[in-house]
Amino acid sequence: MGLCLNEQKIDSIKAIVEKKLSHHFLFRQIEFPAVDEDRILMLAMAVNRSKLPEAQTDQYVTSAMLVQAALDTHENVTNQLASMKERQLTVLAGDYFSGLYYHLLADCENLDLIRTLARAIQLINEYKVSLYQFEMDDIDTFMLYLKKVETTVIEQFCGHFKFAQYHSLFTELLFFKRLASEWEKYKRGSFSILFEGLKKYAGHDQNENGQSLEGICQMHLEKSKNVLLDTMSRLGTLPSILQSRVADLIQHNLEEGYHDAIQRRTCT
Repeated sequence: MGLCLNEQKIDSIKAIVEKKLSHHFLFRQIEFPAVDEDRILMLAMAVNRSKLPEAQTDQYVTSAMLVQAALDTHENVTNQLASMKERQLTVLAGDYFSGLYYHLLADCENLDLIRTLARAIQLINEYKVSLYQFEMDDIDTFMLYLKKVETTVIEQFCGHFKFAQYHSLFTELLFFKRLASEWEKYKRGSFSILFEGLKKYAGHDQNENGQSLEGICQMHLEKSKNVLLDTMSRLGTLPSILQSRVADLIQHNLEEGYHDAIQRRTCT
């Protein structure tokens, strides 16, 4: 299959993941976890370089997505607005997803990949403890840990399959999406660990320079967007499906005419 990935393939793996995540009782009580198509694309690009059979590729990508679902679900336990019952069921759901991941990888007997993803889980949990306990000394370290929470599964998975070509693009794209997600949570009045961190490290309502928390968040979003665009420029020609997804995500923040420049590139 090489890098000839398409939307149909992404949808196919997404359907597999959603079917495995589905549980008739749990999701009458708590929110069904989002399945990120961009993550599926990144994972599939990494494993495809190994020239494995398609069924095995799907199995590995699905396993990593189940790990991410478990991690994301457990993180929702920190939602201070949720009831005790919702928190208990959220823990149960996260454990259930973890069990699915172990079962799936055990079936294909890939102990090395199990170790790789177990290492990712360990690292992310360590980052989360520091993040939610506000153990960092400054906002830059806080933002780094937030980024690591979001990107470590991808980093470890790509490292396992020795796929480093788009590492910097993948990690910055996921970080940009996390910042945008935290911004949306804040606007809805939901709990946002990003804004809790900004309150801790930048002042309750504004920092010493008079910037509002909203302004500081937008500043970090703008910084991440610029890193993303610079990374795209340095990488040159990208696979068309990846190029399209990145462009669609950030086009509303781009300078006038930049999106057209991206579209004019020769796609692979």
